[in-house]
Amino acid sequence: MPILRVSTSFAACFLMLLVVPAPAEEKTRGLVDVLVERLRAHPSALEAVLASYNTIESEQKLGVFERHDLHEGLLKELRALKHPVLARASAAVLARTETLGFPSRVIVLKAMVGDNFPAPREERLAHLVKAARSRDERMAVWGVRLLGASRWPESIDALNSILAEEERAGKFDGFLLNLVHGELFGVLGAEAVRGGSGKVRDAWEKSGKKLPATAVHELSSADRGTTAFFGDRIYPRVVFCIDVSTSMLQNAELSGEAEPAGRTAVRGGAKKSWKPTVVKPKVEIVREELLKALKGLQPTFKFNILSYSTAYHAWQGKAPVKLLTATESAVKSAQEWVRGLKNSSGTNIHDTLAAALEIPEVETVYLLSDGAPSVGGGPPEIERRVAALNYLRGARILTYGFTGRTREDFDEEFMKRLAKQNWGWYRRLNR
Repeated sequence: MPILRVSTSFAACFLMLLVVPAPAEEKTRGLVDVLVERLRAHPSALEAVLASYNTIESEQKLGVFERHDLHEGLLKELRALKHPVLARASAAVLARTETLGFPSRVIVLKAMVGDNFPAPREERLAHLVKAARSRDERMAVWGVRLLGASRWPESIDALNSILAEEERAGKFDGFLLNLVHGELFGVLGAEAVRGGSGKVRDAWEKSGKKLPATAVHELSSADRGTTAFFGDRIYPRVVFCIDVSTSMLQNAELSGEAEPAGRTAVRGGAKKSWKPTVVKPKVEIVREELLKALKGLQPTFKFNILSYSTAYHAWQGKAPVKLLTATESAVKSAQEWVRGLKNSSGTNIHDTLAAALEIPEVETVYLLSDGAPSVGGGPPEIERRVAALNYLRGARILTYGFTGRTREDFDEEFMKRLAKQNWGWYRRLNR
């Protein structure tokens, strides 16, 4: 029996919309309407509908913005469709790894974490866990990411079980272990994931298996060492995007933190020892932190660095930029490059993020800036571009800022939105 059974009228409408010249937005709306109409009339035809969707993605006859809009339109319909046959049809799609491509499986997994999906949570959880354990790193990212995004208590148990399995297998520098540990860090916060799976389990049970409303991601001094970038864990497939505009030559004031040695101060009514406040050029603060982060990269990790002002410059490679394995020689080369960073005018966040997100393997982007976007596009254009590049990537974006006096100097709300829209969070670096 053939896998796909598509009616003649459906196929004809679909092909016509692909080949007939029309404005991109109009063509996208037409494709969404055809696919949605077919799905509403015959939910059991999900495989046929998603095969058509996969064709659009693979042939790329639509631009990236139009493909993103098609994805979102179809996903919205899947999340609203409560027909019981959808559960069986979705399971079949996820099983068709040979005949239905990556985009189709991603959209089904996204639909499964919706409130209306007509399948027991236990079944949906099993599909997400299977995706997380996939040998395809792209699928593993989505399985892990959606387990965290579901905010189901059972998902935390599942993530920690995967973490424990990877520990028992001795894969402490492996992709999956660090991906899962990083997701638990993102969902539960720093204190809940100090140590391995046993410590995570203890902290999780102590909380009554209740997720924090807002996770606190600040690592303690004892935990930082060389394993973090401004207090955040280092993930296994990363790009550091570092602002080197001329304003980064200005001094910034960083508040100290409590430690055994240092000045004694009274804060909150209690005596504490505090490090002296740090005042130095922003570029030097970032350079020091980045050099430590590079030193902490594990040998199985992959990375690249993009410095940017009016345009971006990669440590290794030109467009399209790639990730390189963190061998000892690669890390030394990257550290030398960071030591030699030069400053120039302009803040082109738009093109820099686009270059980072066009890397197929990227899983986390660290974006640091001290200024409002001035080249390439403003916040609306950047957010639109990032959404269009990240809907199948699932990359986490962590943002960092040295704030200015006004929104024209630095748009902190934009940086917060950008992180929140892409699985991340924002850190203000100066006082």
